[in-house]
Amino acid sequence: MTREGVSARVEVEMKGKVPMPVLLVARGATGDTTTATIPVEAWLAGERKAAIVMPVPADLTRIEIDPDRKFPDVDPLNQTWPRR
Repeated sequence: MTREGVSARVEVEMKGKVPMPVLLVARGATGDTTTATIPVEAWLAGERKAAIVMPVPADLTRIEIDPDRKFPDVDPLNQTWPRR
């Protein structure tokens, strides 16, 4: 994750074999959140990594992948920045 003003560039790697969209939630210290999605088409094109620049709260503390656990995941422990 790289901060760019009030946005962040988030790079995600597909480690499994089933392509799915990636739901991202950025959380700030005051409770503000923003969301973004990396569409499934990124993986269908054969890429193993995808990046998105997304708006984030100015007081960013955390970015989570699929916080509601809607999609199966190979390693659910690597879903946050910073790492737990």
